[in-house]
Amino acid sequence: QKFQRRLCIGSIMLDFCKSSGDEDGIFFWSYILCSLDVLTQTGMSDEETTCDRKINGSIRVIPARTSHHPTFRILFRYVDDIPSLYPDLFNKRGRKPMIRVTASI
Repeated sequence: QKFQRRLCIGSIMLDFCKSSGDEDGIFFWSYILCSLDVLTQTGMSDEETTCDRKINGSIRVIPARTSHHPTFRILFRYVDDIPSLYPDLFNKRGRKPMIRVTASI
């Protein structure tokens, strides 16, 4: 699901950059899609859902992947935040996003 969501975000943003003539954006989002193509779904981090009564809901513990360069975590966090930065391009649907916490396991 995470892989498909990131592919969708990347594709929407690439189309947006192409339509607005943003060459830097085209380069950036092409790189994102290429990275996803190389990593594939198995390259996305595993997740474990836990409950936390203090925040009235669930959080997701994401084991840090030692096989990835650390900047991938920053890069994909940015990709995951894009729908909130461009609400006109993305429909809000589905469940409320879960809080994610990266942990060294």
